[in-house]
Amino acid sequence: MCFSVHQNHRQPKTAKRDIVCYKTLLKGNVSVIQDFKYRIGKRYVLADGLADGLHVTVNLSLSMGGDIAVGFHSYSSMRKTKAHVSRMKLPYRCVIPKGSTYYFNPSRHEYVSDSIKIVSKMCMVFKK
Repeated sequence: MCFSVHQNHRQPKTAKRDIVCYKTLLKGNVSVIQDFKYRIGKRYVLADGLADGLHVTVNLSLSMGGDIAVGFHSYSSMRKTKAHVSRMKLPYRCVIPKGSTYYFNPSRHEYVSDSIKIVSKMCMVFKK
């Protein structure tokens, strides 16, 4: 999954406070793309080399196309999150911790950050 950098938000920001965000994960707290298992309550930080079995690079950087491939992807709105929820993909409340570097795309309601903490699984009722 790649994050598309918004033309009006090309510079990274530093979180001045915890930023509430959302992710969808497969059952068992596993990421959809990387098959990475998250633990609720643990803060994950991008690091050089292997970080908990996930190969990442130290800094977020723009590729030539204006996309960011490496980083913790999340949604800024519950509405966007709900659009990606299914019986297999469940919603989680997260935070981008204070001090983290992040990019925001307001058109797509998405963040990519160098740190994230999964706070809790959210309840979702499915209609038949």
